[in-house]
Amino acid sequence: ANWVVDWVVDNAYDIVVGTIGFLIPYEETISMFKQVYYLATGDEQFDSMQLSMDTLAVMTVFPAAKVFSPVIKSLRSFMKTAKSLNPKFVNSLGGVIGKIGKKLMKGDIDALLNILPMVIIIGDMVSDEESRQALAILIKSVQSDEDIFTWAEYLGLPTDGWEGDEVPPVVLNRYIEKDSYPSFPLMSVAYASRKKTDKGGLVETSRLTKSLRLAAQQLSKNGLVEIDGKKLVSSIKGVTEGIKKTDWPSVRKMAHSPITLTGVLSAGRQGAQRILSRSRNLRMSPLSIMAILTYLETRNVDTCSNQDPICKPLELRVREELPKLYARAFTPSLVQDDKEYVSAYRESGYLFQIAMLAARHLQYEISGLPEDRVVAIEAPRQINLFKYNRRATLLGVEFTRKVDIVLAGKNSNSVDENNVWLELKSYKYQSNKTTFKSYWKQWNINKSTYSNHREFFFDRVGTTDNELKGVEEEGVAVATNFEWYFQDFKRRTIRGYSSKELDSVAEWVRRLPKSKEGIQHASLGYRDGTENRTKFTQKDARKKLKQHNVKTWLLGTAKGVLLANVNDELIEELITNSDQF
Repeated sequence: ANWVVDWVVDNAYDIVVGTIGFLIPYEETISMFKQVYYLATGDEQFDSMQLSMDTLAVMTVFPAAKVFSPVIKSLRSFMKTAKSLNPKFVNSLGGVIGKIGKKLMKGDIDALLNILPMVIIIGDMVSDEESRQALAILIKSVQSDEDIFTWAEYLGLPTDGWEGDEVPPVVLNRYIEKDSYPSFPLMSVAYASRKKTDKGGLVETSRLTKSLRLAAQQLSKNGLVEIDGKKLVSSIKGVTEGIKKTDWPSVRKMAHSPITLTGVLSAGRQGAQRILSRSRNLRMSPLSIMAILTYLETRNVDTCSNQDPICKPLELRVREELPKLYARAFTPSLVQDDKEYVSAYRESGYLFQIAMLAARHLQYEISGLPEDRVVAIEAPRQINLFKYNRRATLLGVEFTRKVDIVLAGKNSNSVDENNVWLELKSYKYQSNKTTFKSYWKQWNINKSTYSNHREFFFDRVGTTDNELKGVEEEGVAVATNFEWYFQDFKRRTIRGYSSKELDSVAEWVRRLPKSKEGIQHASLGYRDGTENRTKFTQKDARKKLKQHNVKTWLLGTAKGVLLANVNDELIEELITNSDQF
């Protein structure tokens, strides 16, 4: 009965006013309490929009919430626009505010304080045309109360990082030097007892706008498909979890960087935690990984954005294989049953492969040369081996070489002919000489097991025009050249191979495999093994082995493209001065 509702809210009003020690707007408070009651009892008179607007009005008199009084009018009027964009947003917001209202009735304002940063930011965005468009992305992504809390937690992260384990509150009024709260009996101790220096910065609206627009561009494939709001919210949660779990204050500054959200959209929620919270084991910094992923996703489209003049889309075959490569690099637990996945220790190798894919595609965009185009990744190529007894005969066993990156190569009218093969390695140097050499032991053809030496030999065979009698068309080269790139990195206790160590590798890989049937030399077009010593020397092998430093590349050729949306301070701290390369 209505008299029951009136009795409840009248008494609740007196109780709350008596508890908090100051007057609050009577009419809006009564209306808010009624809506909270309707929500709790499942009454059909519940109106989520009415609850939201009433609560916003009541919130402005709380000392902690006075900072958003200037935007309250625009916020209340914006609720109608929000409902037309996504009714679920208004309903979910009403549910959240209903929970806050219940706690306010008991004098508990902690929930109010937690959502204030989001309310203030939305209020700021409402007043700017460009930001309003980005705000629509946020609104459309919300499908439940939980989504509101996810956004609130993310927007409440200090944008300038923090020291220690506890996440500090943010300065709620970014326009004043002194952030103080009037005397308030029930003010949350976590907020009231902190000094200004203990608080973090509230994310700038312009930065959030750029981040959301980049994310929307990525999710919609430049406007060609509907934005996946569920994936966006999941990525927001992934960023928040990763940032809160890391113990690196500098990494925490990445929370609202425009490339962090777009990077996590590629790596996934589990991948985000690997990159952000467990970054000490990686061989490149978290910021560099996010920049590389963001760049690749802007090219993972059918048509590039008009705002990116140098952009060229990745080849379709590359785009189809890319999600699998991401999974192997960031979520290995999902691919343990994949026969192509070797073991967890290859994660660094896959990550280096992703970085090199970005490097080679960017080289193609800059040069414009068709031969620089990446035409495939993780590409299977058939290798024909021959045995020799005065004439060569095809060995009755099929071998496949999985090539990390395939470039179009020169004079290539067909995608799979006359290519250049790239093999990528992220190996740490082993000071134990025996262990170091074991990585490069000779392959025994009669024991067909994986080895680096086998891969190198297959690359030699694949780029050989075999002219031995009896070979015919089976001996035609399937590629024109091959190159092996080793990640050049140096961290606290580990490093990659030096140039001198690659000299040793060259001597080991140039040798022929072990075999009793002449397969090792016949497959290269040699009549006997002695030709290998004169026609493929250590110097020839060494020319195939190159180093690539991700940090040097990012701060050089790639900086104007991959780091264009990152502020200089973050680049300086998380790339230039980082010891993670």
